[in-house]
Amino acid sequence: MSRRRITASASARAIACGYWLDEAVALPVEPDLADVPDEELDDLERARRDGDALHALIEEDDGTDTYAIENCLDTRLRAAKLYLREHCPRGHEREQAFGYDGERARYLGVGREVYAAHPDCMVTGTADVVADLGGGHWLVSDWKSGEHGARVAAEQLRTLGALVLAAYGGEHATLHAVHLEHNKAARVFDLGSIDAMDGAALLHELHTRQPGPPVPGDHCGDAYCPLRGRCPAFVEAAAKLRPASLPLADILPATGKPATRAAKREHAEGVVVMAERRNPLVEGIVDDETARVAVDLLPLVERRIELLKADLRDYAERQDGGALDLGDGRRYAAIQQSRHGIDAKAALALAERAGAAKEDLAACLTSSSFPVWRRLGTRKAAS
Repeated sequence: MSRRRITASASARAIACGYWLDEAVALPVEPDLADVPDEELDDLERARRDGDALHALIEEDDGTDTYAIENCLDTRLRAAKLYLREHCPRGHEREQAFGYDGERARYLGVGREVYAAHPDCMVTGTADVVADLGGGHWLVSDWKSGEHGARVAAEQLRTLGALVLAAYGGEHATLHAVHLEHNKAARVFDLGSIDAMDGAALLHELHTRQPGPPVPGDHCGDAYCPLRGRCPAFVEAAAKLRPASLPLADILPATGKPATRAAKREHAEGVVVMAERRNPLVEGIVDDETARVAVDLLPLVERRIELLKADLRDYAERQDGGALDLGDGRRYAAIQQSRHGIDAKAALALAERAGAAKEDLAACLTSSSFPVWRRLGTRKAAS
């Protein structure tokens, strides 16, 4: 069984489910979206095209006044420059591609196009921004054209950080997803950091990841999965969520209107959805069957709700005054809340320096435990 290459952007999905890694599983060919009318694009295709345009805008910047003047109306370019000025005081490199062959990671060149020349590298990634901050500390950033993409980019940035540390050496890398939108400052999503040891373990895990059967879970709601809506695990789980008369496209995240090319393509491919299992969303938990269905169904529903909330926030923020008029005297808008607390570790350290005995400080420590419900064990093979 031959395995597909894992890119940084697909690392979270690769860890969760190895079905799409099998080269025997056919993946749909992504169309060239450059000349497709906007009304024919679904939300995912539109987001992909916008992201490509944003990256091209920044990557093609040669630093000249001519380029700046020609693109002065695109406020995202200025926001990106201001971000780089603030966070990369020693300069930066852009569009650096890296690969890992199981023994070592190395710099491959500029842009994703260089992957093909390195078939031995089964784990690859291209970092939009790589900056040496000194003292073994690196900054790795990725430009994002949408808020949702920035929020869910943690594993992508962890993989990129691991590749940078392994290729260049260093102790740890700070990870940023940078959301750029028109007429706003760059919104930095600080996704934490990764150290060299954790990075090496992550690269090994990705390199040794083997294809396997489809596994349902939170990742089934991943809008960027190439088998979204076609994977057997997704189709089976989605069937539990809807009555037979409801189109499957209606529960897919970010698919847009049924008249889009994606919906038409789904219909043409004749996706068969079985709906014979009872839906706990309708009937509740009344017996073993509805309880078992709910266990598989909850990750999909929770993921769909998260996406819906993010889309609703984005939509409301684009309205006049940054609020959505609900038409009945109510509005949907963000309210600013502040929360103040005390850093327990800092407070204990301060008290200890002030002369408090460790025995007295121990009495201030509290702990708690709570149950976390999740699926345990592995699915039994079908007989």
